Amino acid sequence: MKNIVLTEKQVGLVTKSLINESGIQDIKKLAERYPKAQIYFHLDLDGVVSAIAMREYLQRYGVDVIGYKTIQYGDKEFALVKPDASEDVMPVLVDFAHGKPEFKIHTDHHDSQTGVEDDASTQFKSARSNVETISGIISPTDIFPSGDIDLFRTVDSADFHRQGIKPDEVISFIFKLDSEKAIEKNKQAAGFALNKLILAYKNKPGFLEKLATYSSPSIVSMFMTGKKLAKDMGFVGVEELQDNADNYRERLKDFKKVKKDGKVLVQYGIPSAFKPGSYDRYASLEMHPDVEYFLMIWPMGLLQTSCNPFKEKFDENVNLGAMASEVLDEHKAELSAIEVPLSQIKRISERSVTSTLQKLMKQSDEDFGDVKSEKDFFGFRFKDLVALYNDKITGINPDKKSSFKDMIVDITNKPFSDLTRKQKQMLDYIKVSAYDIIVANSGGHPCITNIAGINYLGRDGLPMLKKLAAAMLSKLQKKLK
Repeated sequence: MKNIVLTEKQVGLVTKSLINESGIQDIKKLAERYPKAQIYFHLDLDGVVSAIAMREYLQRYGVDVIGYKTIQYGDKEFALVKPDASEDVMPVLVDFAHGKPEFKIHTDHHDSQTGVEDDASTQFKSARSNVETISGIISPTDIFPSGDIDLFRTVDSADFHRQGIKPDEVISFIFKLDSEKAIEKNKQAAGFALNKLILAYKNKPGFLEKLATYSSPSIVSMFMTGKKLAKDMGFVGVEELQDNADNYRERLKDFKKVKKDGKVLVQYGIPSAFKPGSYDRYASLEMHPDVEYFLMIWPMGLLQTSCNPFKEKFDENVNLGAMASEVLDEHKAELSAIEVPLSQIKRISERSVTSTLQKLMKQSDEDFGDVKSEKDFFGFRFKDLVALYNDKITGINPDKKSSFKDMIVDITNKPFSDLTRKQKQMLDYIKVSAYDIIVANSGGHPCITNIAGINYLGRDGLPMLKKLAAAMLSKLQKKLK
């Protein structure tokens, strides 16, 4: 075969083409349309660093990032103030699997996404973290150092056993430079301490947003910025956070609802953890280092199953996500028989809207902005119903035009608190089975998975939660034999 030799100009053109193909679709057009941007990100470590990486990427195209907002799954997702994409500020969503029509750019790393609009510029790549996609694939040059990206991957995927990382290293809030350790080891310790800071303060208004605003794209910068912000915002320091964590670990030893069942650790709820920095899910595994799996049952309607990430050896062929799907399929007939009306889905989805509005109203007029009522929040809209459940909806055909559908769309798009009794009764005609609700809200990775959405079942929720937990435990025990 004849060798093909490219000129320097041709190499440049090919390189430019590859860079453009790997970036955000229509980024130049978006940059011309929107001189400013506001970034929405999931409130965890990967979310914050993804927001920082997206900021750096957008700035290269002349887009000025003027602010940040956090977003969380569940009812808090719908209690977010809607951005206005018709003005000169572009709403951007990173590290979140549920899209909204207002967002013009959406990147994520989970296995699947819902609610993504056709006109949104997207970049979805299944990976252990979203930041590695933005920093190393979307951007033509790396934004975060490769060592930092490795740490973010490790934290987001709990990839600890392969690197010999122990629970006390992950749980610690305290970081001090150790001159006897290699630079990467020091950076790793700073990264774990940074993650703990984020977990401790993620629900403190403004903390994560300011952390994204003032941090440079590096672990060390983020950790130092986080410590300073905590002090400036009047939060307790890392020493007190560590004391709270240590006290929680002591209370956990006497907690009656955590026990070993063979090689599986089963825990129902947690002991008191009101003080910041107290709870850490790895504390239970630190107390029982020999278990293979951890089955965590949250009474509010969440079942989380995970491998012990500190275990040096476990069956890598086990896929907990597939196992959870098997459990749900085995209970499909029973779950499918439970029909949840749209009125209940909407009520539960919007339960945080009123409390969020009340909190905003207590702030200054400057912070309050143009938010006047619950209509200014995302809320649970008809688009969300279709995005999450699509052809699983009974009582209406989302794809067929009719006056009845128009009426249901109009009612669903109003705040639940504004609905009349008659309007709520109309929503009762539209239903989704408990099976389809749980499947749509569940997911995870092969070594950690959630069965969620059980809270939508109302009074049937807690008995079903316990039944699914027993089934998951049985499957884990069979795998261990």
